[in-house]
Amino acid sequence: MSKGRWGLMAAALGLLPLCEAQTILEYQQTTYAWTGPMGVLALADDWSGDLHRGGEDGFAWDQRQASVAYNGLQVSYVYRLHAQYRFPWQAAQGYYNYVQQVDLAEEYRFDTRIEVQQYQGEGPALAYRFEGQRWYLIPQYNQLNIYKLYWGSLDGELYYRNPDDWGGDIQVDYGYTDDPVVRRQLDQRSYGTLYGLDLSAGWQQGQYRVDYRGYNLLARIDWPDMPYTRARVCTDCSFFIYGYEYFDDRVERPARVHQLYQAYQWRPDLAFTFNSLINPIHPLWQAGVDWLAAGIHWQTSLELGSGALRLGVEHPWARLGLMLEPDSSIKNSRTLGLDVGLRLAF
Repeated sequence: MSKGRWGLMAAALGLLPLCEAQTILEYQQTTYAWTGPMGVLALADDWSGDLHRGGEDGFAWDQRQASVAYNGLQVSYVYRLHAQYRFPWQAAQGYYNYVQQVDLAEEYRFDTRIEVQQYQGEGPALAYRFEGQRWYLIPQYNQLNIYKLYWGSLDGELYYRNPDDWGGDIQVDYGYTDDPVVRRQLDQRSYGTLYGLDLSAGWQQGQYRVDYRGYNLLARIDWPDMPYTRARVCTDCSFFIYGYEYFDDRVERPARVHQLYQAYQWRPDLAFTFNSLINPIHPLWQAGVDWLAAGIHWQTSLELGSGALRLGVEHPWARLGLMLEPDSSIKNSRTLGLDVGLRLAF
């Protein structure tokens, strides 16, 4: 099996080898989202889809990177959205009733705890490639300007009966760029900075190859004067909010995300693959095949948890893959994935 062919397999993670004394222009996009209560796009469209009973939690990852590389040194501009939510089914049902303005015959009351870590930003990155005959290692330093953030928890009792009869008694402990709960009015925007180390690595032995990429392996978000609320919020008490709304110098630790691609070359035109995206909310496990025809790699794989199907096509200079649940429309699929790659070497 030639090194060039193995390089094509590595491209599924966007980790194509950098040829010596070549200038390489490259664009990579990896997008993955999973939501328990309803389709990803339906939930983003103000919860406009059908509610999936028992569905909990949510995760989204979207990274886009434009790079120029020469002789192992790579300079990039990175956009990143990373969101992870933990919430029980009862909270999803209550919020769905509220958004859809449902009139219930009886009051729907429940205890809940919601935890959120979400940030969005962009900025420069610097990487360098080290390699041997059968391996490579690429550490990458990122410094992203974070302009959107929700970080903290909500804990207590909530109820809903109709659009004019809802509320609760909760404790909130969270930072934000705009307040989604109490609707605190802010005079100006604030910004933070993510300093982080990512790592890409690959190794080949015979017909087997593995490629790895880890995000936020060492990372922190520094945020001076973050808007913050730590208070009790009660709709049926003599007060609405009792506690503190203030600005705080915060350091938050974003969660690590790991991506692993494995391939076994069964014969020159056929490989078996296994792809993993490991995160704290909903890991992704894909088993598939990659076959070569007419100079193009055709890929298909099955996500073992949700049954989502991924179809992809890959050429030495471009790739495209789309994943969704086959029995759902794009809007109602609770698993969505998109990966795009473009590469020009000269």
